[in-house]
Amino acid sequence: MYYSKQTLNGEWKLQLANYKSDLPKDSKGEIPIKELKDDAQINVTVPGEVHMDLFKNNLIPDLYIGEKELEYRWIPESDWKYSREFKISKKEYERPINIDLVCEGIDTVADIFINGAMIEQRLENMFRIHRIKDIKRYLNKPKPEDNEDSEIVNQIEIIIYSPSKYCKDLAKKYKYEIPEWEYPNGIHHRNFIRKVACHFGWDWSSCFCPISIFKDITLEFYSLPLIKEVMIHQNHKDYNLMGSVEIEISLRFYTSSICSFRQDKDLLIEISVIHRGTGTTTHKSLGLNTSKLLKDSKYTLTMVINDAKLWWPMGHGEQNLYDITISIPKLTSNKKITTKSNNNNTTITTTTTTTTTTSSSSSSSSLNEDAPITSPTCEENNTDKITNDENNNEKNIYQIKKTIGLRTSTVDVSKDIHGRKFQIVVNGVAIFAKGADWIPADHFLTRITNEKVFHLLNASRLANMNCLRVWGGGQYETDYFYEICDEFGIMLWQDFMFGCALYPTNKEFLKNVKKEVKCQLNRIGSHPSIILWCGSNESEQAIADRVWDPIKHNPHRYTIDFNTLYVDVIMKVLKKKLPDAFFWVSSPSNGVHEWGDPNDPTRGDTHYWGVWHGNLDYISGYLNSKSRFLSEFGFQSLPSFSELKKVLSSPDQLNITSPEMEGRQRSPNPGNLGILKHVGLHFRVPLDFELLCYTSQILQAISIKTGCEHWRRSKPYCMGTLYWQLNDVWVGPSWSSIEYNGNWKPLQYFAKKFYQPILLSFVENVDYPNILEVWLTHDYDNLDNIYIQSKLVILVWSLETSTIVNTVETIASVVLSDKNQSSKRVLQISKDKLFGVLPLPSNNYIVTGHFDCDTMKSNNQDLVSKFTIENYSDISNTYYPCAFKKLILKPTKIHFSNNCQSGVVVDPNWCRLSSTPMKSSNVTVNHENKSFEFTIESTESIALFVWIECVNYQSGYYSDNGFNLFKEYPKSVTYYPLEFNPLVIPEFTFTSLRDTY
Repeated sequence: MYYSKQTLNGEWKLQLANYKSDLPKDSKGEIPIKELKDDAQINVTVPGEVHMDLFKNNLIPDLYIGEKELEYRWIPESDWKYSREFKISKKEYERPINIDLVCEGIDTVADIFINGAMIEQRLENMFRIHRIKDIKRYLNKPKPEDNEDSEIVNQIEIIIYSPSKYCKDLAKKYKYEIPEWEYPNGIHHRNFIRKVACHFGWDWSSCFCPISIFKDITLEFYSLPLIKEVMIHQNHKDYNLMGSVEIEISLRFYTSSICSFRQDKDLLIEISVIHRGTGTTTHKSLGLNTSKLLKDSKYTLTMVINDAKLWWPMGHGEQNLYDITISIPKLTSNKKITTKSNNNNTTITTTTTTTTTTSSSSSSSSLNEDAPITSPTCEENNTDKITNDENNNEKNIYQIKKTIGLRTSTVDVSKDIHGRKFQIVVNGVAIFAKGADWIPADHFLTRITNEKVFHLLNASRLANMNCLRVWGGGQYETDYFYEICDEFGIMLWQDFMFGCALYPTNKEFLKNVKKEVKCQLNRIGSHPSIILWCGSNESEQAIADRVWDPIKHNPHRYTIDFNTLYVDVIMKVLKKKLPDAFFWVSSPSNGVHEWGDPNDPTRGDTHYWGVWHGNLDYISGYLNSKSRFLSEFGFQSLPSFSELKKVLSSPDQLNITSPEMEGRQRSPNPGNLGILKHVGLHFRVPLDFELLCYTSQILQAISIKTGCEHWRRSKPYCMGTLYWQLNDVWVGPSWSSIEYNGNWKPLQYFAKKFYQPILLSFVENVDYPNILEVWLTHDYDNLDNIYIQSKLVILVWSLETSTIVNTVETIASVVLSDKNQSSKRVLQISKDKLFGVLPLPSNNYIVTGHFDCDTMKSNNQDLVSKFTIENYSDISNTYYPCAFKKLILKPTKIHFSNNCQSGVVVDPNWCRLSSTPMKSSNVTVNHENKSFEFTIESTESIALFVWIECVNYQSGYYSDNGFNLFKEYPKSVTYYPLEFNPLVIPEFTFTSLRDTY
């Protein structure tokens, strides 16, 4: 037996194969880059993308600066050729082996040529891993006089065709119109190609439509049965009684690879299941008779994991993970192994052993620790982690690795008195999903590094998010992404990659999709973090709402197409491969074949856009909205001023209505004027554009906070809030809480508070607005017979004197296991009692409330420290009695505290000036946590929404930001730059709401 791999990554040549391939030759015009004329080639690196290759060769500028999409639209309108030489030794060639070419990611439509001969298999799906079998017939043969170490030179060429032309041609040929949503500067008919949809433009995205070999490309040499698919099923029937879980592992082999192995010879396979934390190992050996295996190319075995340790979502338990290794050892006996038969008629022998070793690795990370944690090493972009003797594996010829977590999961959509539930249930426990929607971290996928992915997921973890939705207009994410979600306990709502469009249902398209689904289920289907699989984004809604004229004229046709694609193909494949997986046909939806209003507030999930696209005020819009599960809702803001300065072509574009600023706004309704309008409704509109950027972000944070607090208060009626959106693909107005460069917006810091396990919130009584209510909402429903009790303190602060002028105290308690108290009103108080006795109108005051952690009691006192730590010893909130623009704020003076650790005394007269950052001598370096620590205070007044910005580090995050700073109450802050350098001390500027007056 033999197995080895040879990478074809590295140095390639790139050539413009057909300029503007959709146009006749006489109307194309001149090629705009002279270095690409006359079939000239440039040196590039694979994995890579055409746009980035041209940029790295200094042939085009940075496409994110200024307005470049239309100017460089000719790139996706053209065909491109990647080529290189590769060598294979005579010894390798003459082995009795198969040679396959494996392309893990080509974007998108491509033909492959080896030594001038075209491979018959055209590639038409960037979401599939393409294995071109038996390419040996295309290779150059060695000469008889060559010695066995001689290397034979071969040539590979990959022509990737214009995606815009491909889509246009297929749409033109199709039997009827297939509609889609269109976006500014977008390319049409993206629904005809299996490619990242937002590459064609979106209402928050640029449109460059990349062309690429964006993942690994390799040669595989083998003379053994090659595993095509590994599916893992769990049976927890004995867990409660015996503490054990049975796993069923289904192996499917490539038929052609079985044929290449000597028939009637037993293939020895070793399978190990190892718990990462303890090292406990369960092992099984089996001998497969290949002549019998050839009949159906499949074998299924079971293993029992004793003392099973469950995987839990973040905040509900540990993230126990098991690594499964499937190996073909080097020493496989040539004689028959003692065997018995299973019901598949496959001859096997098995032995099972369990061993325990001590491991220093931890199975979970601290939930609320702000300090960065080390990014785990993970091979990116592989179907499975495959190793061989070239990768320092001394015992095995061939090895595949999978990661699992032992857990049950479903979504409970059973009937209740209100309609139907929609709640995630893991290991029998209903979980309130707290999180956001995830989009690709860059328009150009090869720029998305593991470090960037880790930072975004760690930001989610730090903000108490236990769930992300991998949105259907992007990509199935990298292996690394799913590995980190498994380790962090971040549940995933996984869309299949269909969104905001209808799709063709001809047999070629459906066959392509079917293979895509099988490929992705094999690649990512075992990850415990994936809880829900969803067919599409807003496709059912488009039909139900008759969004486009073709649907209005023939709704029946498009309904049939919808069911054909999502139910008859995608759901069918999913249920066959992963029978226990939960499938949701679209988002929003009421479920499979449950047609009606997809945004029905009594059942299913909803996308609530009544505030942003419906022109409602965020207070009335969110507080009057009901939903069982919010999978989308959002509020736009401008990017930070510092980031806009980097991408706008000139200073005169730094204006909300400048051509470039309006060009970067991809959601024209309501667009930048919508941002301006909402700011004006609640804030004094700043004359300074930098302060307008700041104010728009504060408003975004307050708006989403209002919605999330409202829907958490309505628990268990509502059991999830995933706001749109977590991250960005470029710098522009959007709904994101993290900027393109990785910096957190105020919304991300606010999310850390409104998603913490115990939430204290204020709300005015709907029927009696003079009554102020205080609520406690928590995530500890699974703690039986546990109550917590503490002092609830309400303070009224004077903005005139910066002092406390009224106090209300009471005792509040919650029985955690009582479902009726998962969200509980703990106080009602008249505004007259708060403000009526005071000398000034209510716009001269703000109100704070806190559930005092120091006086917290419980019938299990050991849990008090857990509650305190997981909530940062701060269960508090602030109520503002009027619109922010009406508050009578005093000028602020914010500076480093005289009591800061560095001992440096600063000028107390220093106040906020963006051009004058605070001097670096006031900051302490923490080498262990790779961070910087400082303390600030406001000496003159209460400073609202204090925003700290570092001017000499590109990106990082703070322990807190966007907070209220009370006079003579210093605030300690830690800054974690993404690229820590103890020799570069950060310099900061401070902004507060009073600066916008």
